[in-house]
Amino acid sequence: MKLTHRYAHLWQKSGLLDELLDKDRNPKPLVTYIKQLPKAAEKLARADGADYADYYGWMGEVLCEFWLRLFGHRYDVFDVQDTSADQFQRGYDFTARSAFAEELQVQIQVKMRRDTEKSFLFKELYTFLDEGKKAGILPQYLVLMVPTSQLPWNEVLSYRDGFQARYGTRVRIITGEMMQTDVRELPSAAKRHYNEEFFARFKAAL
Repeated sequence: MKLTHRYAHLWQKSGLLDELLDKDRNPKPLVTYIKQLPKAAEKLARADGADYADYYGWMGEVLCEFWLRLFGHRYDVFDVQDTSADQFQRGYDFTARSAFAEELQVQIQVKMRRDTEKSFLFKELYTFLDEGKKAGILPQYLVLMVPTSQLPWNEVLSYRDGFQARYGTRVRIITGEMMQTDVRELPSAAKRHYNEEFFARFKAAL
């Protein structure tokens, strides 16, 4: 597998994957990398004279591209395509197809935020929801990925102004904990721990 995201090199440049084990020689879980991403993105952006928020978002997208290519089939998603070549892409970061009906489109948006327990307001997801509506995307194929969220999936959308009530069933939400759950089931031909296996494959795909 080779990732296509134009900013995949940021993970290589960051050095986050240079050592897959912690100081106690235990394989680092997904949450560890998520916690390290803000500082890594800040350092890279500062060195390049770029916007930290862009780097943080792009690195999150790269991680999600790999995870989707590895586990998307479990969510009836295949043929994942990133949109990173178009800096003006509105509302979503990836497209895909349904495994059961190729004519059914999938739109996937990745959101990264430092406040891991803050839910999203309608205005923060307006373009994502608007693009999904215009394209007639079915609820199970309008996917919001929030690797940084420590909230239960049904609390990722804010209850404020009835946002959760109106849109909670119109969007499929994947949190960092849900991503980690799938990682736990990853087999390893090399008999590595599932966390090490996931990030070893991720590193090779960059």
